[in-house]
Amino acid sequence: MKFYVGGVSALEKLFLYFKSNGLNIYGPKKDRNSIIYGELNDFSQLCLSPEGISSKTPQSIKNIVHPSSQLFLKTKSDYSSYAVYDNESGDKVLFGIRPCDLNSLYILDKMLSEDPYYSHRRETIKGIVVQECTIPGKYCFCSKVGTGPNTESGFDISYAFIGEYLVVFKSGSKLGESVLSKLFLREANEEEVKLYNEKIKNAKDTIEKNFPLDVKDIEGALEKSINDAELWKEISKDCIGCSNCNMVCPTCTCTEFIDDIRMNGNAERKRIWVGCLSPVYGQIAGMHFRKEQYMRYRHFVLHKFLFSKKEIGTKICVGCGRCIAFCPLRLDLRKTLNSVVSIYGKK
Repeated sequence: MKFYVGGVSALEKLFLYFKSNGLNIYGPKKDRNSIIYGELNDFSQLCLSPEGISSKTPQSIKNIVHPSSQLFLKTKSDYSSYAVYDNESGDKVLFGIRPCDLNSLYILDKMLSEDPYYSHRRETIKGIVVQECTIPGKYCFCSKVGTGPNTESGFDISYAFIGEYLVVFKSGSKLGESVLSKLFLREANEEEVKLYNEKIKNAKDTIEKNFPLDVKDIEGALEKSINDAELWKEISKDCIGCSNCNMVCPTCTCTEFIDDIRMNGNAERKRIWVGCLSPVYGQIAGMHFRKEQYMRYRHFVLHKFLFSKKEIGTKICVGCGRCIAFCPLRLDLRKTLNSVVSIYGKK
């Protein structure tokens, strides 16, 4: 893989190249004192911090391809109906997304492969530009689950800051190679490649220091812990069922349907996100199949690391740390996994 070097101005040229080719650009953008995921109309809106930003924004790519509220069916008074593919149109480029969110996109592809509404939005993405993280965020543990802080595949172009104004670029596809050739970048020298590798290694070392658990032990330990109700009650005692973790997680996809019936006989059906940590989740006519909070928290954790592996062949936690950052009581998934592995990891 070739490395190229340029300044922030080269990054802006890359942005303008896609813009001039009629593509809408979406990614992490500065919005007052916070960061949101949305359309970038100007390069100055792009969040360029070399630090992992997932713990600073409750949003992710999920907000773009699988929105929190989506109208998808309208019915008239004569009972005729038609599907609504919302107002999302135009080809787009994801720009400046982080490696953990890149991985979440491919997880969403697997989980929602048969969803035509997801597919409609997904097909509009024509390019992916990733910003690698040279400084992990406070709650990041991407390297432990193999999703960062750098990336090797699944993107068109990636870039990383190795100095305040010095940027290393990599191409990950023929499209990426073609676009980078138009920026007239120079090939990185040996010292610059070395500096890049050192920064990525330092980021991984920081994550390892904050979360030294060997993830190879997680799946087996979780499997053995399923019936240990007392352990899960203790682990989840601070969980209040607010579902914040579900809402901010880039791979939680559960929705429920809402019908809005009008007095004139017309009706609309939409779907909204719903979280498995919510006390009403699992409540059906005549019973509640996860009526205690520890059951819901246990399911959330097991689904991320165990059940999903059996369903789609991969774990669906990308180590972004959003569930930790936006938990009002700071219930820490890393501590949960440590607790389970400390008891069941060696049995």
